[in-house]
Amino acid sequence: MITNERKNNNRAGYSLLELMVVIAILMMLMSALFRLLGRGSEVWTLSDTKIDLQSNLRSLRDRIAGELEQSGSDGTNMKVFISQGTGVNSSDVLKFSIPVVCQSGGSIMNSTADVAYWGAPLTYGCTDYTCMDHDNNCATIDYTWLVYQLKLNTDLTQLNKNNPVQQYQLVRQVLGADGTTVVREDVMGANVPGFKASFDTASNALITLTLTASGISNFRRTVLPMTTTFEVNLRNKR
Repeated sequence: MITNERKNNNRAGYSLLELMVVIAILMMLMSALFRLLGRGSEVWTLSDTKIDLQSNLRSLRDRIAGELEQSGSDGTNMKVFISQGTGVNSSDVLKFSIPVVCQSGGSIMNSTADVAYWGAPLTYGCTDYTCMDHDNNCATIDYTWLVYQLKLNTDLTQLNKNNPVQQYQLVRQVLGADGTTVVREDVMGANVPGFKASFDTASNALITLTLTASGISNFRRTVLPMTTTFEVNLRNKR
């Protein structure tokens, strides 16, 4: 009996040292796993934010180019003006006019196939006189210029103190008959801290625009800027 009891004691469980080693190995494995999962979550979140930024920039690019490409020159004066560095956050201000139909039954072109009247559609995408002129009378052009520029967002209900890029917006403004009064303003894009424009004087028909948008990733509140540069060829050049 004494011999059997000694044999059973020799088959006792793991020692305290062995248990501590196993626990340490498990903790290292779990730590590595959590780091891997965290990195994967970070990459996923950042990629999602980048996709949103790319989509927003693409939409802004298409909308600005869709109007700007219709501008140009009447043969005497350019209908595009760029004020560099005079806007919010040292951005540029882009001002231009495009061919408009200013009365019922009117046409964009005159009898010599030139632009009949230059002005600005009151709303984006407008294609007829109902939103290109207020009084349906070409004797006075009621909407004269389009202006694209950055503006500070003063709506405190939309601002998030943890998201500083929300304070910048790209707006589309329509100027009235006097060429200075803003008769309509629409926000084209939020979180846009940069807007630059340059004119190619050699071709007299090429505008280069640079847009910068910013977003904040939910992972560690990382600010992600993204910039796109594109060229717009003016159709009405003489």
